[in-house]
Amino acid sequence: MTEYGPLSGTHPMEEIHEFFAKGLQVTIFVHVLAVIALDRLVRGDLVRAMITGKKRAPEGTPHPQAAKTGPALLAVGLTGAIAIAAVFALNSRPIPGWRLVQEPAVYTKECGACHIAYHPSLLPAASWEKVMASLDNHFGEDASLSDGETKTIAAWLAANIPDDDTTTLCHGDFRIGNLMFHPTEPRVIAVLDWELATLGHPLADLAFSALAWRSRPEEYGGLKGLDLAALGIPSEAEYLAHYYRSRRGPAPPLQPFHTAFALFRFAVIFEGIAARARRGTAASANAAAVGNLSLAFARLGAALIPG
Repeated sequence: MTEYGPLSGTHPMEEIHEFFAKGLQVTIFVHVLAVIALDRLVRGDLVRAMITGKKRAPEGTPHPQAAKTGPALLAVGLTGAIAIAAVFALNSRPIPGWRLVQEPAVYTKECGACHIAYHPSLLPAASWEKVMASLDNHFGEDASLSDGETKTIAAWLAANIPDDDTTTLCHGDFRIGNLMFHPTEPRVIAVLDWELATLGHPLADLAFSALAWRSRPEEYGGLKGLDLAALGIPSEAEYLAHYYRSRRGPAPPLQPFHTAFALFRFAVIFEGIAARARRGTAASANAAAVGNLSLAFARLGAALIPG
């Protein structure tokens, strides 16, 4: 179905993708053959080095001290285990802000046969209509259903589509640390660091920008526990109220789902900083300390999930 993916169906991009994929396979094959041939010619132990990651040095060459990979491997393993456990734990709980829906048996059977049966809130009505109208070419496959099954699924999707599918330009890291203020006037003159910008719902940026009220000062400069009135800082409720007064057009209220999502997203960002600190490639001098905040923000997000 070409409307949903440039690499699906009979779109020309599919042929381009296949061409480069085969080219990559040929490149890998030629590279391996060249390494084997060179290894035979110079007896440089290259094949063994490719497998073990170690290469014999000429006699008399001083050996550098081997890096301690044990702690790094343990950290990676623990991070992966925590991520997998979190996925299974969160998957069994209702997501705040999402409508709980009972899937009809035909939807679970037909739409969950080869992939996850997606929640209807993930697409707007027009998109679901396109999906159901072109099942004969569903991402290059014939997923046609009987008229009765099609009507049942289409009716259920239409009854459970999201209430709001607003799409805007989202900054992705919208917080006070990425704002530039006027030197003498109380106004923002620039928004910095747009590398995470994407298209999405505006409440994603709103929730992320309001995380400071959910964390303590030692947790990346949070505001929780401070005397906000004495500092001249508005409360979270006042901040959100100002947003809704200032924005153009109506907007749905911020839900626990948006805040939980922002907290988990921030936790993932901190985990990336921690990984770079362990590798010694972090740009900031305090990257290791900052990276340790990952668990703190993950716990704040988990606290918002009922059950």
